[in-house]
Amino acid sequence: MNKSEKPSYLKIFFRSLGLIFKSAPTKVTFLMIILALQIFIPVVQATSIAKFIDSVKTLSDVKSSILIMLPFIIAVLIDFLVGPLMMIVQGECTDSLVKKVNMDLFNKVSEVDNLNTLDNPEFYDRLNMLQMEIAFRPINLIVFSFSIIRIFVTIVVMFAQLSAYSIWIPLAFLVGIFPQSYIVYKLQVAAYENTVTRSTFVKQLNYYRDILLGRDFSKERVVFKYGDKFKEDYDEIIDRINGESAKDRRKKGLAGVLVSIFGVVVLSITIVLFVKNVVAGIYTIGALSLFLNYLLYTARSSIRFIEEGSMLLETELFMNTYFEFLDFDFNMASGDSNCNDVNKIEFKNVSFKYPGRDDYALENVSFDFNVGDRLGIVGVNGSGKTTIMKLLLRLYDADSGQILINGKDIKEYDIDELRSSFGVLFQDFNKYEITFRENVELSNINKNSKNDLVDSIHRSGADSVLKKFGNNMETHLGKIYNDGVEISGGEWQRIATARTLYHGGNVLIFDEPTSALDPIQEKVFWENLLEDSNIGSAIFTTHRIQGLRRATKFIVLDAGKVVEQGSFDELMNANGKFFELFNAQN
Repeated sequence: MNKSEKPSYLKIFFRSLGLIFKSAPTKVTFLMIILALQIFIPVVQATSIAKFIDSVKTLSDVKSSILIMLPFIIAVLIDFLVGPLMMIVQGECTDSLVKKVNMDLFNKVSEVDNLNTLDNPEFYDRLNMLQMEIAFRPINLIVFSFSIIRIFVTIVVMFAQLSAYSIWIPLAFLVGIFPQSYIVYKLQVAAYENTVTRSTFVKQLNYYRDILLGRDFSKERVVFKYGDKFKEDYDEIIDRINGESAKDRRKKGLAGVLVSIFGVVVLSITIVLFVKNVVAGIYTIGALSLFLNYLLYTARSSIRFIEEGSMLLETELFMNTYFEFLDFDFNMASGDSNCNDVNKIEFKNVSFKYPGRDDYALENVSFDFNVGDRLGIVGVNGSGKTTIMKLLLRLYDADSGQILINGKDIKEYDIDELRSSFGVLFQDFNKYEITFRENVELSNINKNSKNDLVDSIHRSGADSVLKKFGNNMETHLGKIYNDGVEISGGEWQRIATARTLYHGGNVLIFDEPTSALDPIQEKVFWENLLEDSNIGSAIFTTHRIQGLRRATKFIVLDAGKVVEQGSFDELMNANGKFFELFNAQN
């Protein structure tokens, strides 16, 4: 993501208000009505007191006093009632907004269709910052947005009242407000930019925290006793972040003190001039009371406007980052052709470098694959086997050359339909700490076929895992749930294989499918898989050739290049790289 142009804060503010309204339209409307009531309460209170002071000498009984003060009493009562009501409605609006911004973020990330984006550190720095701040920024957005609206309208009303005495009074306030607002605005922007810059360091802190506290690192943490090393690393970064934050706070504090002094001077001069007019008989004591109420309320509102405005500004900067993230198109260009059946796959002089790397992961790779083939792609670790799978699924696009399916460039196919034609078991498959059944069904959540579910579990060998749980498919795996059970890496791999089989597809792809299996399990796996009549076309990547010898065709990769192709017998007779790998493993 490129750095954005200077944002329009007014535009962000109104877009944020629109987001708030969409999250809870009825509650937000009710909240605006409450705000309208709050705005005029100070005016009613101050006016009632002024009238009472001016009329105190002429009041003849208690009834007359009560009638004059009745608006004040009603205003106070409304103020007391509105406070708790505002808190309840504001809290419910916040809950709705938090839910909406999180769901929008989930939807955006789930729509990203390529690893070029998902493997990009800048993408995850931005996403990490959004994840950290999304827990409290929506709350700030609700609180400060409505508070700023109320304070702004209140100041406008107060200015209108004060201008009745002299137009210079509100103008003097504006002279006092603008410098402070500008300084605070500049410092707040700088502070937020520092927060964004520090997001990389925060990511490192979270990683060190996981190492020092997380369950996944517990065994090596206990055995190797490396805690002091990572505590020192954590301490160094946290001190650096805290130092920068302290500088930001000191700058804001000093600026606030200096400009506040200027504001007090302006306020004092205004009061002195008005008192002179009272002494001269131009204004009454009641008018002085009303004026002081207006003046002090305006002063307090102005200070709050600056303080809460700066907090809203920081929230708006976050919302700008959030909106930019939602608006950015991270996806690959998708074609519109249907991909119903995969009959032939061709790689023609395909070359590819991973982003940020100078070396080729694949260089001038060419081979073909026909329906019914069971293709073995072999080579040592890092030779490019998994990269072929990623390009075939369009998780990345090749830098040069062509990948054809049924004679058509894969970029011409609808990207979702293309991927649905393949069932995939990734080498670094995920372990989902949910139920056994859900683990298998995740690959095709709309399928809802019990027969396919049972069949996939049996064909993958995962039924041996299920038997440990009394064939209870609702058993929770992992330790997130209190009743969850831990299983071995090999057992997880069999469940992942069942997930691949359950998905189905014209071509099944198995990327290092036996990496977590012991030799006996591996032998059984290959025998079952290669003899499975339900598997028509399949591609296997592995650096362990022994179990795959019944594949119909092999491609041998070395440093990203195809060095040999052929059947098992042909490659063994050639005494080349394949022969070398096979003999080394035996």
